[in-house]
Amino acid sequence: MKNFFTAIRRINSLLLFGGLIVFTVLVLWGIGSGIEERNRDVVATAKTSKTGEELRFRLEEPKDIPDTDTQMLKLTASKAQSGIAYSGYERNTRNILFLSGDDKAARWLFPNQDNVIHTAAQLLAPAEGEPGKGGAALALYFVYSDQDTSGDGEVTKSDRSKLALAKADGEGFANVLSGIDHVYSVSLVGERSISILYRVGKSLRHARYAVATLAKEFDREVAGIPGIEHRD
Repeated sequence: MKNFFTAIRRINSLLLFGGLIVFTVLVLWGIGSGIEERNRDVVATAKTSKTGEELRFRLEEPKDIPDTDTQMLKLTASKAQSGIAYSGYERNTRNILFLSGDDKAARWLFPNQDNVIHTAAQLLAPAEGEPGKGGAALALYFVYSDQDTSGDGEVTKSDRSKLALAKADGEGFANVLSGIDHVYSVSLVGERSISILYRVGKSLRHARYAVATLAKEFDREVAGIPGIEHRD
């Protein structure tokens, strides 16, 4: 009887060990399949000019722009890192592609992929009779970094940023603010103006631009913030 129970315990141990092996194989297969699937999405690769690191580019998140015949897609970049778990990790947006029905070719927001885009968003008019819902797109705005202001050797979201506006279809791109430490809000005032609340160093500022022309209406300091050090 003792030998019988010993044999049962050995069989249970073997079954448990075999189950662990099968589970490990399935997990590794799932990770490998996910990486292979992500690699299929890569549309281009390039090496950075400063560090020589390889970047993998993907087109992602297609969005219709309401009341225009235009779509916008993000071009994202991720560093090619060694190791299964980190393939395609730390993605950031480098450019925006616009595709309009009447265009023979798509249009890029920037001429190259050197900038890091923090935000690319649509400003929507309120939908008639549907409070809280967006209607037609009146303008687009972009917050991005194009210079290494932190001194870490590369352009990242940690660097100071610029804010640009464009027409609803992506045309008429115009840089309107620079040297920004933080953008708190970008919103429509009715359907005629774009209100921007942002900070540069210790200065909290409020700017307003016309929707029709993207011209500045005003840009002024509204408060000084104690306890925040100005970054040179």
